[in-house]
Amino acid sequence: MSVAARAETAPLSDAAIVEAYLTASMIPDPDAAAAYMAPGTVITFTGGREFDHPRGPTGFNAKRYRWVKKKMTDSTSAPAMAKPSL
Repeated sequence: MSVAARAETAPLSDAAIVEAYLTASMIPDPDAAAAYMAPGTVITFTGGREFDHPRGPTGFNAKRYRWVKKKMTDSTSAPAMAKPSL
């Protein structure tokens, strides 16, 4: 197995998942972005709009903007908080 193939199967950090999602969504490739979402994820967007797939924000932005270029410089993440037991 090549190094490239092994790298593709290695688990991504939380920050890497977010960066990959944002990169795919800015291309825009909403179907590729969806691969980084857990089932049942709801995207809360500008104005409280809720979408269950990246096609929602992509379609919304397509009506508002012709082209936008963003530059991501770095990502950080906080550890997940444990859910309180009931």
